[in-house]
Amino acid sequence: MPESNVNGFDFPETPVIIDEKPNIITHYNWGLIPAWSKDEEIQKYTLNAKIETVNEKPSFKNSVNKRCLVIANGYFEWQWLDPKGNKNRNTK
Repeated sequence: MPESNVNGFDFPETPVIIDEKPNIITHYNWGLIPAWSKDEEIQKYTLNAKIETVNEKPSFKNSVNKRCLVIANGYFEWQWLDPKGNKNRNTK
């Protein structure tokens, strides 16, 4: 049975379609671990990337042209309402 809510920071295994095998649904752990990383701790810093700065970040250098389709029926992205991060809410 599929999960009703998935937290990306739990780095779950999720069904995806990757560009190398577009006809097959495979399962990958959520998150990026660059080849040069010494441990998996970096995952919490590479969960999201801003398209405006993705080419500037070493973590995303070899992944920027790789694509996958995450199979989901929706998502929520956290959004801070004030600069200090004291108040927040979920957005769709």
